Amino acid sequence: MGNLAIVLLLVCILSSFEAVQGYAGPRGSPCQYHSNCLPPAVCDNGRCKEIPCKDNSVCPGILTCYYGMCEGNVEEDDINRLIGTPCKNIGDCYFNMVCQNGSCQKG
Repeated sequence: MGNLAIVLLLVCILSSFEAVQGYAGPRGSPCQYHSNCLPPAVCDNGRCKEIPCKDNSVCPGILTCYYGMCEGNVEEDDINRLIGTPCKNIGDCYFNMVCQNGSCQKG
């Protein structure tokens, strides 16, 4: 019984370590940022997806078409992290975001 308890404890520790490290999930995993997905998947509407493309027009947001797949980038992750940041005027917001009703939003 003692060995089973040790194994379960190790599984819990490893699971929490992966969460702290920002474990990237495979296709279909829930996500908030592109960095939450294993390449070539990107975060689209809260799920890791592989999105085939011929040009940037089919890639959501500011993703780019790279070798036939939409590719995520750090800039878009940074923008999404900053949505809702309190602001008083447009100078308080980063990238192409605007200050609306006291919080930074995509422009």
